[in-house]
Amino acid sequence: EKHVNLLHIESRKSKRRNSEFEIFVDCDINREQLNDIFHLLKSHTNVLSVNPPDNFTLKED
Repeated sequence: EKHVNLLHIESRKSKRRNSEFEIFVDCDINREQLNDIFHLLKSHTNVLSVNPPDNFTLKED
């Protein structure tokens, strides 16, 4: 739907809580796609963090 090139994904049990999981995703994405996905995921996660390359900035609401 968002046409994102997913390069790598992995999951593991959270270090915060045993009942939660952490999911790590590496993808090839542009700014607009990243903002769209970021806002979509915010409503479905407890914690969401993005570590973009140094030359990339994420727009916040």
